[in-house]
Amino acid sequence: MDIFNFFENVVYPRVIEKFGVVQVDFEKEGDFGYLTRFDLYSNKKTATIELWSSHWVGLEIYKLENRDIDIIYNKMISPDEVSEKDFFEFMEVLFNGN
Repeated sequence: MDIFNFFENVVYPRVIEKFGVVQVDFEKEGDFGYLTRFDLYSNKKTATIELWSSHWVGLEIYKLENRDIDIIYNKMISPDEVSEKDFFEFMEVLFNGN
């Protein structure tokens, strides 16, 4: 699966409609290669999508309530296991969950 192409053509257009998005490209190579991170924010939730050059994917969602921040979704997915289903599950929680 080409995660970068799928993210660009399917996930990003849906997310940008409902969330502010900040893209951060890290120049220094990390444990899983080079990282492009997307920080998503709204009044009720923030989220992070991490796309590594080695095709690892990190997905996190935080619920913001009063002064509390609760993690409601956290997944690190290996290149062998990542699928479109992971991104659709992430978006379901992001848009509708808790």
